[in-house]
Amino acid sequence: MNPESAHLISKAISGPFAKHLSISVVEAKTGHAVLEMPVGKIHKEIDDKVSYGAIVALADTTIGIGARTVMGKGEESATLEIQIIQLEQTSASHLISNSIIRREDDMLITGTVTVSDKHGNEIAIGQGTFAVFQANQSPTHIKTPAPS
Repeated sequence: MNPESAHLISKAISGPFAKHLSISVVEAKTGHAVLEMPVGKIHKEIDDKVSYGAIVALADTTIGIGARTVMGKGEESATLEIQIIQLEQTSASHLISNSIIRREDDMLITGTVTVSDKHGNEIAIGQGTFAVFQANQSPTHIKTPAPS
C-alpha cells in the first residue's frame, strides 16, 4: 500500500458518516480491508435487531476503504453500485467486515465483502463497483463501462 493510500483511508474513516456509525479500520493492506462496527442503539430497529441499513453501510464503507488501498495521489472514489446478495437478521453486539478489492482499470475498482458477527456467522455477502476520478473532478463527468 502506498503512502497516499494511507492518507486517503485516514481521511475517509475520520469523516462524519463513519464516525456516526462508529466504524473503524482493523486492517488495511493492498487489495484488502477489515473494518469493525460495535452495535449500539443507533444501529438497531425497534425489535432490537441490527438495521439492514447499518449492515449495508458497513459493507459499502469496507469496500470503499479497500478501494483506497489501490488508489494513488490525487484520486478519489465514489460508490457506483453496491449489491448485497445475502442478508441475515442479527442481534449481534459487534460486526466485522472484510473486503477483497481489484483495480479493474484507471476508472473502476470492484470488490467483494462479507459482514460477520464476532463468532464468524455470516450476516451479509455482497459486491460493489466504485468509480475512480481525480480529486478536482466530479464522478458525474466520468462515463464508465459496465463491468464484465
